[in-house]
Amino acid sequence: MGKAGRLGGRSRRSEPPSGLSQADKLLLRQGITALAGGQAAAAEAELSQLCAALERYLQELLLWSGRTDLVKFETPRDLVVRHVLDSLAAVPLIEQTLAQCGLQPQQVNACDIGSGAGFPGVPLALRLPLASMVLLDRSAARVAFLRTVCAVLHRPGLSVTEADLAQLSHPFELLLVRALSPFDSRAIAGLSRSLSAAGALLIYQGRRETTAAAAARLEAVFADVQIRALDVPFLEADRHLIIARAVRKSC
Repeated sequence: MGKAGRLGGRSRRSEPPSGLSQADKLLLRQGITALAGGQAAAAEAELSQLCAALERYLQELLLWSGRTDLVKFETPRDLVVRHVLDSLAAVPLIEQTLAQCGLQPQQVNACDIGSGAGFPGVPLALRLPLASMVLLDRSAARVAFLRTVCAVLHRPGLSVTEADLAQLSHPFELLLVRALSPFDSRAIAGLSRSLSAAGALLIYQGRRETTAAAAARLEAVFADVQIRALDVPFLEADRHLIIARAVRKSC
């Protein structure tokens, strides 16, 4: 959708990182454990499976990072903290929101708008038992990467669509946005048209001030707009989530 939903460019480096170090892998596991409230021991098999899948995803991203502009990062640690853990920090709020909508995750068809390198769609698809997750992007290069990721991960229901938001042909119960530019009335109208009546729109944001401004623009279209703080392990930066529901009938 033009520039809408596209992630920022990666900083230029002469040589891309060769892969995840053991320290990066440990950080990933510790972060996921922290997000689970430290109760990973009760689900060690699930934790190991999730970490292994995320590691494969990140290894593929690092491999492609030297060839195409996918996502902004300086080190593999940035990918783990600023992108994977940031994506997964919203899981409790997603589960809570779906319950408020009267939906079980297994009933939910989700779409990651302007998926770029696959954040937050890929980590969430690996973490949650959603019926499906569509990674939507209009960039052919990014779509090629995302299709490779889908082939590598073999996650049922995970797919890629090369299209603009305006080209979506059916509504979704869950819409995810992590970078949307320009965030104008046209983009908001497109999001409202692509959301099912019982669904929810979740927008990842940074500072409280910019989050409040974005939420205010949504209130003209959605009857229920909330701002919730996100606690991302190892990240010293403000992160918030906007949750928008109930499209106004006049829109």
